[in-house]
Amino acid sequence: MDALVDHLFFIYRAIFELNTYHPHWLELFTLVLRKIEKTDYNVAKVYHPIGLIDALPKGFSALCAKQISFPAEKHSMLPQSQFRGRPGHNITDTMLLVMHHIKDTWRSKKVAAALFLNVQGVFLNMVKEQLIHNMRMRCVPKCFTDLADHMLSGFSTRLQFDNYVSDSIPWIMALHKGTTH
Repeated sequence: MDALVDHLFFIYRAIFELNTYHPHWLELFTLVLRKIEKTDYNVAKVYHPIGLIDALPKGFSALCAKQISFPAEKHSMLPQSQFRGRPGHNITDTMLLVMHHIKDTWRSKKVAAALFLNVQGVFLNMVKEQLIHNMRMRCVPKCFTDLADHMLSGFSTRLQFDNYVSDSIPWIMALHKGTTH
């Protein structure tokens, strides 16, 4: 394990020193699996895509997030209602807050309603330029804003159905540069 950590240190350091991001890390591999007991496999809804990504960039992202989280908390860059990605906040805290709001509503003799959404691909639907601008305005170090630019550019995936593997398919960011593609 120590030998792996030593190698990762030099790889991760080179990303900042060379201001680069390995293009292989931007390619996902999407397995397209058939859902069990479906009768008609000609309908897209009977398949379940599972996206796989290389583990090396995930470790690197976790280290970067740890470095950015302290100044983000110190300078109140994140809304108080955001729990994900914040130190000391977890799903239990989120549910306790929801229950607190529901019970307060009931105590005031009102009706409580909640809408829960599973928003997928939120980072692939953001305006990258706006995110980087906001990071710079909040004095996030340039090495991290450059990294965000690299990490949010040039995503692609390869689809695998049974024994077939597709060519690389570029992902089009829905709100890239503020326009819809």
